[in-house]
Amino acid sequence: MQSVSELRLVRGVSSNLYRAMLPNLIVLPELTPININTAPSVILKSLGNGLNDAQVDEIMHERGEKGISNMEKITELLQKL
Repeated sequence: MQSVSELRLVRGVSSNLYRAMLPNLIVLPELTPININTAPSVILKSLGNGLNDAQVDEIMHERGEKGISNMEKITELLQKL
């Protein structure tokens, strides 16, 4: 979607439902950088063609509480996935 208003075109999305969800909706440009150190699991699952739960869990485990700062480690992890 290129505009949040396009959600109204989806079958089952009523005007009331749309207005209720609107404060929580956002549309991002096609190429949007994602910080894998801070992104929640639901965002990580949407990366690429979609990561599975095990892959997302591995990213979350590897980044720990401090995140991944070593670019080589990030590259290895992403190539593995």
